[in-house]
Amino acid sequence: MEPKFILNREKISDADIEKNKNFDELLTKFKNQSIQKARNDRSWWRKKSIRYSAAILGAVVVCTVTLSQLYQSNSNLKKTNALTSTSTNKKESAKPLADKKQRSVTPLNPHWDVAYSRYKVNAGKGASLVHASRSKIQVPKNAFVTKAGQIIEGEVEILYREIHKVSEQLMSGIPMQYDSAGTTYDFESAGMFDIKGEKNGEPVFLSSKATLTVQLASEREGAQFNQYLWDSVAGNWRYLQKDILNPLKPETHTAQQRVAASALSKADVEKQVNEVEVEGKKKIEQQYAQQVAKLPVVKQPVKPRKISNRQNFTLEVDKNEFPELSGFNNVMFEVGDENKNYSDKYTEVTWNDVQVSDGPQKGINYLLSLRKGNQLLELIVYPCLNNVDFEKANSAFKAKMVDYEKALAERKAKEEKLRADMLARQKEYETEMKRNKEERLKNYIREMKAMEAANANEVASLSGAAKVLRVFQISQFGTYNSDGPRLRTGDYKPSVAYQLNSKPFQPNQVYVMDYKDRMFYLYSYKEVSDLIFKKGVRYAVCVPVNGQLYVKQLFNDDPEVIAKKSKLMLDLKALPSDVETIEDVKRYFEI
Repeated sequence: MEPKFILNREKISDADIEKNKNFDELLTKFKNQSIQKARNDRSWWRKKSIRYSAAILGAVVVCTVTLSQLYQSNSNLKKTNALTSTSTNKKESAKPLADKKQRSVTPLNPHWDVAYSRYKVNAGKGASLVHASRSKIQVPKNAFVTKAGQIIEGEVEILYREIHKVSEQLMSGIPMQYDSAGTTYDFESAGMFDIKGEKNGEPVFLSSKATLTVQLASEREGAQFNQYLWDSVAGNWRYLQKDILNPLKPETHTAQQRVAASALSKADVEKQVNEVEVEGKKKIEQQYAQQVAKLPVVKQPVKPRKISNRQNFTLEVDKNEFPELSGFNNVMFEVGDENKNYSDKYTEVTWNDVQVSDGPQKGINYLLSLRKGNQLLELIVYPCLNNVDFEKANSAFKAKMVDYEKALAERKAKEEKLRADMLARQKEYETEMKRNKEERLKNYIREMKAMEAANANEVASLSGAAKVLRVFQISQFGTYNSDGPRLRTGDYKPSVAYQLNSKPFQPNQVYVMDYKDRMFYLYSYKEVSDLIFKKGVRYAVCVPVNGQLYVKQLFNDDPEVIAKKSKLMLDLKALPSDVETIEDVKRYFEI
């Protein structure tokens, strides 16, 4: 007779029953089960008394939340009104000038946008940077974090640009209108700067504990200007504080040193281009891996094991006590050679509990854990069948293997197709990168040269003209402005009509550059016929059309005579073809 392990659970004593009585726990379980049953029982919803009780309880919760939100809203409204009332000392009421105001920073043409200067900073050490215009940037150590708030180590790039000229303001697409207390103002700028950070092409952020100091070199004197930050979400400027002024000390850096500090080397440019190519191929591989992961998993059936000469036994199980072991009917267990202390005497014990789990070789052997009181026996066992049962199981296994091999072949074919598609996409991507690589490198170097020229031009134009430093303490990257808001006023308001290359034309919007106050005004579609002019001031009227700029400069005519006319016809002409960069634009307008 083959050896058998006898299993039988022990009866619970009266003392244990008394010890484990817990009415509260029983009541909680009953409530949870009843609620779950009610949710699944459609008849529950037909009982009005229950439904109404639930609705009343729900209404109490909703009312509580609503009152709380209303209280918070009133509190926030009071705070907002308090802030608004102190944001300006002027009480004039003026209708907003544009029916659709500019709410985003969008350059009129990317080729005319002001380039960024790039500075490399060791994040752990910080840096003191001097821009071409003699502006200064003080970066504290450990100032940069990822989007998730983790401190960034190693090298970080600071991208920085300044905007001083009216033509730069116009071409950059930075809005120069300011809404406050229902009134729209135009900005008179004493200088703007835009600053951001990158690491390996990804944006970085300022730590909540870090503050950058930017001392903006300005050629405009006077303390009438305020500091603002462009809020891209609200689409408006956010007032920060009055300007803080420092005197500008004598020049300590040469133009060549500043330009060299801001320019990337050719090796840096090539490295960046190569990194873009590697990243693109990696994304294609990731997409391939995701597609493969979605394919159905094909599991190989387990081959039955025939009984051998090892020691073996069966489990004599009461199915009512151990229903989880019903799957082991007619299965014999061989004792693995791993078990050094196995003895036949264990078959004489009636065990109270048994657990079967995966063994070291998943799908081949199992860990059998037997327990009686404090006695624990753990065995590595191998399920096996006698000769008759093995033949039946083996026939079923062979049939399953046919289906398995068919399913496996189908999966492999799909994988090969996906892989072929991935390789084709990578090859196409490499071809495209090879075709564009040289051109992109040329464009990047051209941008660097334009930036160097812009820096050198700023040195020539500002180093002698800059008079003060306007000090900003910034806690986030963005676009900052030293400006004075002004209401739009004028002496004349003629009825204006337009021509484009001598043909009638109706513009969607018009920019008017003021040469005296060094400002520009944006007129919306509804306002383009009602331009406002001041006596004795020169203007340039500009209209963007499909990336091109059409201009009428009122230089050679007497603005006063023109403005006095009740009707004014402006024939707009495109910028000359040799106006290609922002430097060309500035020379053209000469503001």
